[in-house]
Amino acid sequence: MAPRVPIKFVQLPSFSTILPHTTSIFTAELLAILLALSNIHKTHYNFHILFSDSFSALQAINHNSSKNPIVLDILLKYNNLINHHYDLIFGWIPGHVSIKGNIEADKLARDMSNVITHILPIPNSDIFPTLRSIIFSKWQAVWNSNPNNKLYKLFPKLQHFSPLHQSFTRKDQIILNRLFIGHTPLTHSYLLNKEQPPTCDHCKCLLTVEHILTKCTVYKQVREKYY
Repeated sequence: MAPRVPIKFVQLPSFSTILPHTTSIFTAELLAILLALSNIHKTHYNFHILFSDSFSALQAINHNSSKNPIVLDILLKYNNLINHHYDLIFGWIPGHVSIKGNIEADKLARDMSNVITHILPIPNSDIFPTLRSIIFSKWQAVWNSNPNNKLYKLFPKLQHFSPLHQSFTRKDQIILNRLFIGHTPLTHSYLLNKEQPPTCDHCKCLLTVEHILTKCTVYKQVREKYY
């Protein structure tokens, strides 16, 4: 029988660092793995297991086709450690399931007393959501400054406008969109003909799509039937 060799598990010293507020969760998980790899050479052990609760980060490392710069740095450091006779294993652990090491990592993330400053570049793509949010906020402010805009009543809050379902024909889509924004030949052809705006023959007020669909007394019974 082969002799038994005792195995001693040693945890690396704990440390944390501050990342830019624009850093995505995916990038933060990758940077944690990168920092762990960067500190392995400071130990006197050649065998290491790196645990992460980010399955997506581990998948990205496993796929050699990834173009993420942090993933490429991780693979570079991993290969460098392997070439220097280190044995490394990546392991996935589910998050928030009362695993001691995972709980300690979460506490460390909230503790600012042991923070080490690192210059960690993040991918350009991480800044895009913040830029979109800033641009969208400024756009909304400009939009709010013009409440008399005829489309403001329809879109007081700017958002992505989903196209109509593909089951509608192009003609139906044109009709529905014109009704939605209130621009129809009946109500706005006077602009092309350089005439006076049309009025409702029964209510003697400005003729609009909103008036026809919601207020005109002539169509009251129709509205009650179909609405």
